[in-house]
Amino acid sequence: MLTNDLLRIRRGRKFVHAEYVDEADPDLLELAKALIDHHRAAIGRKKSFLDDAIKDLLGDGTDFLLHRGLARLLEKRCRFEVESVLPPVDLRRTVFEVSTTRRAVGGGVAGLDRTAVLEEAAGKLEISPEEVEEGLYADLDSEQILRDFRAYSPEKLLQRYNVALAQTVLLRAHQLKVDLPKESPARYRQIFRFLKFYRLMHRLDGSTKSGYRLTIDGPVSLFRYSQRYGLQMALFLPVLLHAESFELEATLEMRGGKRIFQLSAKDGLKTHVPDTGTYIPEELQRFGERFNDKIDGWKCEPQSEIVDLGGQGIFIPDFTFTEEATGKKVWLELFGYWKKSGLEERLALLKEHAPGPVLLGLSDRLRVDEKKLEELPAGVFHYRELPIVKEVAALLPEALERG
Repeated sequence: MLTNDLLRIRRGRKFVHAEYVDEADPDLLELAKALIDHHRAAIGRKKSFLDDAIKDLLGDGTDFLLHRGLARLLEKRCRFEVESVLPPVDLRRTVFEVSTTRRAVGGGVAGLDRTAVLEEAAGKLEISPEEVEEGLYADLDSEQILRDFRAYSPEKLLQRYNVALAQTVLLRAHQLKVDLPKESPARYRQIFRFLKFYRLMHRLDGSTKSGYRLTIDGPVSLFRYSQRYGLQMALFLPVLLHAESFELEATLEMRGGKRIFQLSAKDGLKTHVPDTGTYIPEELQRFGERFNDKIDGWKCEPQSEIVDLGGQGIFIPDFTFTEEATGKKVWLELFGYWKKSGLEERLALLKEHAPGPVLLGLSDRLRVDEKKLEELPAGVFHYRELPIVKEVAALLPEALERG
C-alpha cells in the first residue's frame, strides 16, 4: 500500500475517484523499467546511493506523487542490512567515552583530535580505526546496505500501483458494500474464507444461485483510534479482485465529510495475490493436526462446504468433527471480530438452519464488544490465538446431546 501523503485522488462533492494509471502507457512503462533498473544496480550499495539515484531520475516533475508512489512500492521489495563489525550502538558508546575522557583532560572540545579518538576507540574494541568510522552510524536508514531486491516487471509494477492506490483509499472506509452476482461456488467459498481469515465483520444477503451482497463494517465505525482493522480490509481487496464480476461501494470518512468510492471488475485492476482457491490458513491446519494427534474417538477435518442458511446468509464451518463410533458430526465456526448483537443473530440463524450441532469460538483478543457476555450460551466458548484442543474436545459430546 501507499502512504496517505502519496494518494492520487480527485474529490467531488459526493464521490472520490482514484487516479489510476494506464498500465500500457509506453512512457510509464519506460519510467517503471528505469526505477527497477536503478534498484538492481544499487544492490550492495548504501540506501543513500539508491535514494540519490532515484532523485536524479525523477527530478522535480509534476507527477511527484506517482513517481514517489512507484518508488515506495519498490522499496518494499528491498531487503536492507546493517553492515558493521560490531553493533553501531557499541561503537558510538566507546567513541563517546573516549571523547569525554579526552575532553576532560585536554580542556574541552578544542583539544579533541578526531583521528586520535578513533584510534583509541579502535584499540579498546580491537578493530581498525577504519572499521570504527565505517560502522559508527551504519544503523541509520541511509547507511544500510541493499542486500536483496525482488523485482517486479514494469507491467506488474504499474498494476500493483493501481491496486495499492485503491487499498489506501479503503483505509478510510466507514462501510463497504460488495455485490457478487455471478461467481462459482469455489470462488464464493474462497472469498468468504478470506473474509474470516482477515477477521472482517460482515453481513450477508442472498444465495449461491442469486448472488450475494456483503456489507462489511470498516475501521472508522469500529476502531476510531486504530487503522489496524482498515489494514485487514485493504488486504482483502486483492482477493476480491479474483472475482469475475463484482461491484464495490465504500463510504469514506474524509476531511469535509463523507464521500463514496466505487470500484468494480470493469475497472480492470489486476491482483498480485495468487489464486489459492480453498486455501486454509496455516494456524488452522496446525489446530486440526494437533487435534487428530491428541484426541481419540473423533476425527477433525477442515470444512470448506458452503451451507445456505435459508437465504439469510451462509455457513462455512472451519472444521467438521466426526465421532468415529457413530459417524455423527459437529461443526465448528471461529469468529474474530464480533459484537454481542451480531453473535445473538448468528446463533438464532444457526439454530434454525444449520445442518447439525454447531460450536462457535469467539476470539477474546480481537472482539470489539465493550461488554463481555456474562454467561455464554451453550456451544459458545472463548479463545485467544487458537482454540485449545482439549477444551474443544470436551464440548463435542455436549453438542451432540443438544443435537
